[in-house]
Parts: sequence; structure tokens; C-alpha cells
Amino acid sequence: LGGVSCVGGCISCNAGYTTSGVGTVGSNAIACSQCAAGYAGSTTDVVSGCFGCVQGTYSSEAVCSCTLCSAGYTTAAVNSTSVTACNVCDTGLYSSDGLGDGSGNSGCTACNAGYTTSGVGTVGSNATACSQCAAGYAGSTTDGVSGCSGCVQGTYSGVGASSCTSCSAG
Repeated sequence: LGGVSCVGGCISCNAGYTTSGVGTVGSNAIACSQCAAGYAGSTTDVVSGCFGCVQGTYSSEAVCSCTLCSAGYTTAAVNSTSVTACNVCDTGLYSSDGLGDGSGNSGCTACNAGYTTSGVGTVGSNATACSQCAAGYAGSTTDGVSGCSGCVQGTYSGVGASSCTSCSAG
């Protein structure tokens, strides 16, 4: 199997690293010279260069960088290995099961302007899934359609704020 270095017995590569193929021979530092799926970077040894893909990205084996999921989608976990993992509705979108098809927002519905969900993978069948005011809006909402108003110029808010905060002078 890839990811195993065989020298007098097979030894697993360090986390995030793999071999170039089946039956690779050599020491761990030489044989485990590629980043494993779910990791990316550039490496010539087994201890530096490969980093795990963060949530919302994925990679196949031996790539230099992780690929972003399509807009509106994210992954359920870190170190995802395929675009098919990009099927979770991102923050600000919802669906009946919290999932979509991973391409072009199909299956996920966007919240109304000024409203957002409490996180990724929100399950809901209508705007009530959008239970918080989005950043730049403030108030209180339980229905996702009323209660949040945009902050006026010179003020700001984070997600879920009940009021806008004045900017400091200057």
C-alpha cells in the first residue's frame, strides 16, 4: 500500500506523508517523500513541508496546495481528500439535511439579506434556519425575516449582535 515504507518489514509514514507507490523501498526520510491526500505542500523529508488542509478545502496526494470548495460549500472536517467532501452547506445557507451537492449551491438555500445561520451544515426547511443577524446587522430575530437592521455608517457589528457598535474616532 502507498504510505508504507518497506525495508525489512513495512513501516508507516509519518502523518501527512506517503510514498510514491506500492512496494516503495528505502528509509522513512527517503521513501515518504510526498504529501498524503488531505495534506499539501512541498517536502523532501518526512518532517517538514506537508500541512493539513483546513476545513473548506481538500487535496489529493502529492499536491502543493489545498483546493477551496465551491462558494457556499465547506467540508465537515479538516484533511479532506476529495471535492466530494465539499457537500456541507456553508454558514449563511441551509437545507433539509444541511447538505448540498457540492457544486454551485445546488441544494443549499441562502438566508435573506442581513440574516445568517449559527454555523455550517444548518438543517432547516425555511428562513427560520437563519436565526442570527449577519455581521453588519443587529437586532433580534427568531424567524429569519424580521428583527435585523443594517448598521449605519460609522458603526459595525459581528454575527449575532443585538446592537451596532460605534467606530472609534480617527
